[in-house]
Amino acid sequence: MAEYVINKTDEKYVQKDLKLISGYDKLQLSAIAMEPAKAWFPEAKGVVVLVHGMAEHKERYIPFMQFLAENGYISLIHDHRGHGASVLSEDDLGFLYKNGEDGIVNDVVQMVQYAKAKYHLPVHLFGHSMGSLIVRLFLQKHDTEIDSLTISGCVGPNGAAGIGGKLAAMIGKFKGDHYRSPFLNNMAFGTYNKNIPEAKSVFAWLSVNEENVKAYEEDPLCGYCFTANGFEALMKMVKGCYDAGRYQAKHIDMPILFVSGKDDPCYNGEKGWNKAIDFIKKLGYVDVEGELIEGMRHEILNETDHEKVYEMILGNIEKAYRIKERQKQ
Repeated sequence: MAEYVINKTDEKYVQKDLKLISGYDKLQLSAIAMEPAKAWFPEAKGVVVLVHGMAEHKERYIPFMQFLAENGYISLIHDHRGHGASVLSEDDLGFLYKNGEDGIVNDVVQMVQYAKAKYHLPVHLFGHSMGSLIVRLFLQKHDTEIDSLTISGCVGPNGAAGIGGKLAAMIGKFKGDHYRSPFLNNMAFGTYNKNIPEAKSVFAWLSVNEENVKAYEEDPLCGYCFTANGFEALMKMVKGCYDAGRYQAKHIDMPILFVSGKDDPCYNGEKGWNKAIDFIKKLGYVDVEGELIEGMRHEILNETDHEKVYEMILGNIEKAYRIKERQKQ
């Protein structure tokens, strides 16, 4: 099912490269596993499956994975289909293949199930940005397979998602699924810098940390325009994420944390933020918290003061163990 190659070792962690074959359509997925070094932490406490965002890649999460290893957690992350090294060709960056909105979620289900079978430990799920959509779509039928959920850089509700998806499909029909539409890209992100009058980059909304923005701009595996196929799948994910009828809500007492930068445009303002959190609560989940962090934008893991974000996420993960202990009493 998977092939491991040790990439790097340190006194605190072991980094391994991993290849998996998607059970959805046989696409090869490129992944990383980060494990605590035995000498540092003899018995890992759990596994954290990380789900990255749109137009980025898994390597950007290595510092956070090292932090998790230092605190006794194994972590796994894969490049989504159409991202990083999980492509058939370079032209497929931003192309999610057939029925990509289903495939991309199925790949995460596969990764969680792999983590459970490989390590026999509690599994925790983290999703950022587009990943915040994917993990909530995962939640709909698979919440019993995880012990906690962290939703970072939350994508808020968008009433135009249905229309956006149909428009992307129409453009793809006439221009081709690989066509990269400036119109669709501007429709999705054109207003994100509106509250940053001093913006030096179209990606300024990502981060207050200008070094992070520069690194993102210079990375060939970041910031590319999605294809029509990719935007169609993205809009379907936004719409499906807020469809209450699709949720089974079985593991209702698991800790769920929404955490975003206060200046992040993705959650669509205070109204969108509250709606996203209230939506999950109304499904029946009883331990749902939200944290908006002052002075941060979208990529909270990459802000200068990211250590406090790391600790918040770790706190939500470790809450799951306290819940289990109370249930045993």
